[in-house]
Amino acid sequence: MVAKGLTRATLTEAALRIVDGDGLDALSMRRLGSELRVDPMAAYRHIPNKEALLDEVVEAVMSEIDPDAVDASRPWQDQLRSLARSYLATLRAHPNAAPLIAQRSLRTAGSLRVVEEALRIMTEAGAQLADAVATIDAIGLLSSGIAQAAGASSEPQGGASADRFAGLPPHEFPLLGQAAHAGALSDGLADVLDFAVDGMIAALEAKGAAANERLTGAR
Repeated sequence: MVAKGLTRATLTEAALRIVDGDGLDALSMRRLGSELRVDPMAAYRHIPNKEALLDEVVEAVMSEIDPDAVDASRPWQDQLRSLARSYLATLRAHPNAAPLIAQRSLRTAGSLRVVEEALRIMTEAGAQLADAVATIDAIGLLSSGIAQAAGASSEPQGGASADRFAGLPPHEFPLLGQAAHAGALSDGLADVLDFAVDGMIAALEAKGAAANERLTGAR
């Protein structure tokens, strides 16, 4: 590829390939130039610095989540669950980028569309804005952790949990043994997010009910 063929989009695509393949530490303007077989300085005509390049990576990952795919006719709880699962699925497709998204403030219009949609879902259901923001932060951090854990795991997804605890002395770890035997220990990790989101929804519902009771009592 010649330098005149460079665009912001081709640079971003190459940057995400580098992160997906070799991790965040491998990403640099020099490596980007090498990936596209151009002088690294040519990239600066489209992306001014490394910070802007990282924003582009975040934008590329977040743009894979389509907020419009959430079925607005469903109850708000199902809408939030759907958006959370889409978010986790996207991070699991790009586990090397997950730490960047967890640590870096979202600032581009594309990446913030997901946040805006989640806020809409919760506030239209009556949640306080501060509680909705806290819920989004919790979902984001948990999803990032799950994606990184799944990406770093050497065990096949869906591996037998019971095998991991087979050697534990039952008199010391009776509850872990029972959980493994019952198949209650998570393998794929996605169910961890489902459980957490259900808890957040329950908390929002409880807060909403309490607020309604106070409002009714004040009349």
